[in-house]
Amino acid sequence: MQIKEYELLNQYKEQNTKRADALQQYQQALTDAKSRLQELETQYDYTFTTSVSKGEDKAKELDKINDDISLQREVVARREHDYKLANQALPDGDITSVDVVNEYNSTFRKEIQSEYVPLVEDKLKLARDLILSAIMDHREYSAAYSDLSQEMKEITMANHSSGKTSLINPAHHPTDEAHVLGKAGVIKAVQGVLNDVSGFTYGKTPYNFQYIAKAPKLEKGAK
Repeated sequence: MQIKEYELLNQYKEQNTKRADALQQYQQALTDAKSRLQELETQYDYTFTTSVSKGEDKAKELDKINDDISLQREVVARREHDYKLANQALPDGDITSVDVVNEYNSTFRKEIQSEYVPLVEDKLKLARDLILSAIMDHREYSAAYSDLSQEMKEITMANHSSGKTSLINPAHHPTDEAHVLGKAGVIKAVQGVLNDVSGFTYGKTPYNFQYIAKAPKLEKGAK
């Protein structure tokens, strides 16, 4: 199968990427400003605790760091304001997230369904018709040779009763012991097919399974 692109979603992502790229410089400036503020605060804490533990006078250095922290907080506030303004100023784009969902539900999903449904429906209908046709063939053969099978059973019993045979050799109906798909008879074979289908839905692939890309056109007849 060939996967179809949902173009409106791609366009929506592209416009959002462009907007995010335009906003990135302001976001990065804010991130850098916050990182610098954290560095200064860490530097202040380290300088203060070190001066206390070593009994050193670091008052001037601490004042300088504290001034830098105050200035950097102003920078952070300004960068936050710039980012907020830029976020408001940049347009969201012509395509909204609501447009993307609405178009998906009203158009794109139906386009995929128009391709998908006939593909699987034709196969399922063919599978159903073939299985039912096999059962009809079984019934036809079973009925056609029913009288003969019964007569052969009676002759078998008579042979045993008259002493012509020491054992009763079973004269089964021709369809009873016919091996179909490794099963004794069509009915058990059909049950086996249904079991294969059930197993496949749980991830178990049947032996000798062959994928059919398209349901073939078969000869139809009446029974």
